[in-house]
Amino acid sequence: MPTRSLDRQIRDEFPGAVPAVDFVSAWRDACLDAGFDADTALLAVGVCRDEVCFPFVAQLEAVWGPAFQLGSLGGLLTIGRTGISAMASHAPREQGAPARYVVVAAAHIGVDAAGTFGYLRREHQDVSSRTCGALMAFRDELLTNRLRLGYDPVDPEMSLLRQRVLTALVYGDIPEPVELTQIVAGAIDEDLRALLDWIQGASVPDREVQTAVVTGVLIHTATGDWFQAHGPRIHSTVTGDRALTL
Repeated sequence: MPTRSLDRQIRDEFPGAVPAVDFVSAWRDACLDAGFDADTALLAVGVCRDEVCFPFVAQLEAVWGPAFQLGSLGGLLTIGRTGISAMASHAPREQGAPARYVVVAAAHIGVDAAGTFGYLRREHQDVSSRTCGALMAFRDELLTNRLRLGYDPVDPEMSLLRQRVLTALVYGDIPEPVELTQIVAGAIDEDLRALLDWIQGASVPDREVQTAVVTGVLIHTATGDWFQAHGPRIHSTVTGDRALTL
């Protein structure tokens, strides 16, 4: 029986996904066309703490310079008002120009050579491991009816992950890894929209704020990353949102 190539499996499960290097290039060009460049905009990235996300971040930083870190376990944006206010105060200041930010935030998932989503064979390891491990651990708790919703001071980010992701699920539903990852990506986008509303009053009340923002899913394979972009857009505190075409 014919089998789908790994590339085809990724595109089938994540429509519109492209190799990460192609996304970074297309995102750069779209932002430049919209008036954003490395000298006048601050990069902020929200991804999981997993080290497999770092090469993607490095690609973005190679274009935009050092990034302000927004993410936590699972890529969730637990940084809150204080953190986003700190980010707001770090934007380059150009007389008479808007404060500009470039924001990329994403959930992530692995896929191994056999095409199994939620797993990745990492460099220097001889077996596949779960990716995103935190999301898969959360799913295990759902499957075994052992979900703990209290705040654990020695596991604070996982506590917040459980609470946030559960609010995005249909009661009784236990999504498969791909669906769960997409749900988390949606939660990240929703939370980011709320956080960006705080920037104007936080640190730059006297200027227009423009944010080039894209969320989505970062997909890891043993031969390189892919990215599925969700809603690339420019958010302006004066004119509202307008779509960006990648």
